Amino acid sequence: MKTALVVTSIAAPNAVLKSLAKGAIENNIDFLVIGDTKSPEHFEIDGCHFYPISRQLGLPFKIARNLPVKHYSRKNLGYLLAKDYDVIIETDDDNFPTNEFWKPRTANNFVTHFEHTGWMNVYTHFTPDKIWPRGYPLQFLHSNQVVSGSTKIITHRYSKGWQMKIPMSMPCIE
Repeated sequence: MKTALVVTSIAAPNAVLKSLAKGAIENNIDFLVIGDTKSPEHFEIDGCHFYPISRQLGLPFKIARNLPVKHYSRKNLGYLLAKDYDVIIETDDDNFPTNEFWKPRTANNFVTHFEHTGWMNVYTHFTPDKIWPRGYPLQFLHSNQVVSGSTKIITHRYSKGWQMKIPMSMPCIE
């Protein structure tokens, strides 16, 4: 399967980015780094395709000229560049990949689908740690209950979708 790894970064080549590039080469993955105004104009790491702002503005996507600078949303350009890949992996430039990170993804997975009429803290289904999603009412943080309404949980086989792997040793949940 053709796979792309997408990262945004304002950093110069650092240990994490070099580790990602090395892993991408070893696993036959195209590594795309989307820069911003604070990124170095000349950025070189073997196995990395770097897109500084000047290169982004030359892309055939109208959104490239409309996305704000100094903003995480520029990562959308990486997704657009990788849109024809079978798999798109994304992570941050401050998370070292674990061995699990490089394991092949499969197109068919068993996923949990929630049907409900209220708000819920979805992180409770991934970790026992108490993680607060921004905007979630603080009074419900230590509860697994749905803020309002009810929840029906269905597990089924799904052939498409977004897979997120969080490096649990250094989760950066935003």
